[in-house]
Amino acid sequence: MQNSQLAILTYNEYLKINNKNPITINLEKRKKNFGLFLGYSKARKDTYPIPRNRIEKSFKDILNENNTKKE
Repeated sequence: MQNSQLAILTYNEYLKINNKNPITINLEKRKKNFGLFLGYSKARKDTYPIPRNRIEKSFKDILNENNTKKE
């Protein structure tokens, strides 16, 4: 557990995968994002990026970040 990391999802990101019970998140060395597999593909190029540094941000910053992605 000492080398574990947390992937923090917003509600809208969770809705992308909520129909699947198990979810898969990958992490490549020296990357700034986790990769969330959305279910239709297991290819790394088809993953949804989730920033790794969200644990350091406030909830307001995370929500603003997610709203910016939509626009």
